[in-house]
Amino acid sequence: MKNSPPQTPLSTPALEQALHAVADKVRKNDLALGRECRNYDFGTNNQPFLHLFHAPFSLCSHKVRSVFFEHQIPFTSYPLSLFPKNGVHSENYYPEFLNLRLLGRSPDSMDEGLSESFSGASSVTQEGFDPCVVPVLVDLKNSQVVTDSLAICLYLDKHYGNSRLISDDSNRASEVESQLRIVDETPHVALLYGANPDRDERPAPMQQMLVGIHAKKVSELLYQLSELGSEDRHLEPAYQAKIAKEKSAGEFVADPEKMRVVISRTREILLQLEKDIAQGDDWILPGPLSMADLFWAISLYRLQWLGYSHFWNSDDSLPKVAAFASRAFELDCVRKAVIEWPGMPPSQHTQSLLN
Repeated sequence: MKNSPPQTPLSTPALEQALHAVADKVRKNDLALGRECRNYDFGTNNQPFLHLFHAPFSLCSHKVRSVFFEHQIPFTSYPLSLFPKNGVHSENYYPEFLNLRLLGRSPDSMDEGLSESFSGASSVTQEGFDPCVVPVLVDLKNSQVVTDSLAICLYLDKHYGNSRLISDDSNRASEVESQLRIVDETPHVALLYGANPDRDERPAPMQQMLVGIHAKKVSELLYQLSELGSEDRHLEPAYQAKIAKEKSAGEFVADPEKMRVVISRTREILLQLEKDIAQGDDWILPGPLSMADLFWAISLYRLQWLGYSHFWNSDDSLPKVAAFASRAFELDCVRKAVIEWPGMPPSQHTQSLLN
């Protein structure tokens, strides 16, 4: 797959400096708000060399955390706040974070390939490179920064997996990767930020929080842009691209017809998933658990959280999807990485899964 990190190791001192610049900003915010430090080491008593910058509710972060937990890979967690709160600005818009994230970008020019439009999905192949989103993986052992969630999952599986979630068999690997792309291109982002014009069943607190959210994001970005020091002027194209993308997203999700197309497209994707599961056993593909199962578990959980589980629960049209969801939501790595992860906002549609 094309989702691969840079092959040339980065300068270790420069990478450590960029890592600590973001970590220090997060710690300062914790101190300012009088709360416990958020960074936490999982899976070891020693300092891990894998550092993950992510967010509790980020779907892309869910994918990466599930692979970490399935493989039981030690890592240091840095959960970022993506929305301004109590005088603290969105942490994924800090220039320190952009500088770190851009270290993982392919070495083309700064103002080419940046995401400026919105399709409703989070796929890098569809959207382009977004310099302001999570997750970001920093591997101090191999001096690498990996920025796309799919690329991070493949990277972890290849370099640190105790058993491959992507098969060593090329034919099966191709089938797994095909499913990963489908999940990546499912319009989860539009379904979160945009209302179903015919029946909005997103949790009421989330509906309220997202009113005018894209204008608020633009305001945050303009603030960071106005505050850039001379040493960060190279980030101006990244901020401008993100501003353009948020304006595009705001227009997209406010259009009822575009949202109806998104919802219809999601239904079509699930109909195809029903056919794919019918060809397998307990999982998406015949054989053992694969990364495709983790990605689909996370996708279906997000859809259920948003109130779209009627696609497979309201009738018998998608019994294979319904049965798969029930099994997949019990996976230990999914429960730890998503369902029971601290900071996940509540939803009446998924409350029963916490009991």
